[in-house]
Amino acid sequence: MTPLSPPPDNPSPHAGIPLQETPPGSRVRILSFGRLPPERIDYLMAYGCAPGREAWVLQQAPATVLQLEGTELALEEDLARQILVTIVAAPKRRRRRWRWRVGRRRGRRRR
Repeated sequence: MTPLSPPPDNPSPHAGIPLQETPPGSRVRILSFGRLPPERIDYLMAYGCAPGREAWVLQQAPATVLQLEGTELALEEDLARQILVTIVAAPKRRRRRWRWRVGRRRGRRRR
């Protein structure tokens, strides 16, 4: 092992993470398809899922759902595990809104 190479148990930061591990609501850029067979790659490319493209992760369970421009694409767990991505934008935290109770006012008599 040369002094410049990363340790084998620590992957390169540019290697990407599996699509299955990204949180819902995040925007990702597709890096590669891993070791998928050519017919699966052709299937993904037909729907616009290609390396270099950006997509939104809509949900992770029960299936991983991507939004590619106007197309929503549901992927199986083993397929989502093979696709490597980088996170472009993390999901936004939702603000909790205050809700007022609706009902009778106090101090008002009923007739």
